Amino acid sequence: MAHCMAQDCAQSMVATTTCRYADANRLCYTLPGQLWCKDHLGNPACLDLGDKAGDSKNLDGDGAWAPRLDVPVFGSAKLTAPSATYACNCLKNCAHSTAPNTLIKYWCTGGVVGPKVGQITGSPAQDLTAASIMSMNKNGMCACSCGIVGQKTTWKPGSAQ
Repeated sequence: MAHCMAQDCAQSMVATTTCRYADANRLCYTLPGQLWCKDHLGNPACLDLGDKAGDSKNLDGDGAWAPRLDVPVFGSAKLTAPSATYACNCLKNCAHSTAPNTLIKYWCTGGVVGPKVGQITGSPAQDLTAASIMSMNKNGMCACSCGIVGQKTTWKPGSAQ
């Protein structure tokens, strides 16, 4: 899920595509799907996240695209999971470091954490410090992770870049 959220997050920042329309799981359609949904407003296959989610300049304002917060745990994992749902967060214009603990080291444009969206409180992203951020151009990229709120050891990152 963290990998999918990173893809959707990056897509939400591309003016020609964005992420206004999503499927029933709130995963963004690519450009052909975005255009089809725009032409077929109200179709039940198209979840409209709203004008503000379709604005590539709205990185963290009201209505901006944000990752899923209540993802159900399913399959055999549901039997042992400490919670029935998990959540995700993304740091825009950042990428996970390849350091041993990718949830505390990031490459970010200008050495500054980009907008944080999604579940921050109760995740490893809550405790980021300036020492955790290394400078590199990561414009248009997103470092996303998912886990159980309040249980930092359950959080898993998307791909390091």
